[in-house]
Amino acid sequence: MPGTIFIPREIDAIESRVGASPDTVKRLVGLGFDV
Repeated sequence: MPGTIFIPREIDAIESRVGASPDTVKRLVGLGFDV
């Protein structure tokens, strides 16, 4: 039952987290999700 996944953008220039890596997005798209 795939759907749409929203990944927020980093909001601060010094933020160390990443919204999503290209590999993660490819995996989610491969499972049928819209990212």
